[in-house]
Amino acid sequence: MRSIIASVSIGIGIIGLTVPGAAAACAVVVPAIEQTPAAEWRRARAAVAEAVVIVDAEVVRPFIAGKQAAILKAYKVHKGPAQETYEVDSPTSCNREFDVEGERVRVLLRGGPSVYFESDPGLGWQVDKLIGSDRRRDWPYRAASKEAVP
Repeated sequence: MRSIIASVSIGIGIIGLTVPGAAAACAVVVPAIEQTPAAEWRRARAAVAEAVVIVDAEVVRPFIAGKQAAILKAYKVHKGPAQETYEVDSPTSCNREFDVEGERVRVLLRGGPSVYFESDPGLGWQVDKLIGSDRRRDWPYRAASKEAVP
């Protein structure tokens, strides 16, 4: 009986590893050749060039799917139109949802001028170097507790 349970458990584990989950829906697979430092710098330069806005901000109104876009309060605008707040939506499951009030982020935005969406290349320190601001010192990330949000 134990061997049957062990076999079933192993089978379920293998199936669980082979079936992609929802979290993997937007995973970006970068070939090994593209993970070179030169390729990362090219992607970071392109991301900075293509961003309409680069801003250090705090979520003051969280995103709620199908109901409301997030509102980010700007503390420092590194690129783009200087506004007090930016409305940021999540048009696809690949865009970041700013769903926790109080979260502090440095974010690259596209779209606009009324509604933006996040466009993060995942190359934080390279982007920081290109804009001349170390986010660890100037605007450290701060997560906010989801319990704090009603």
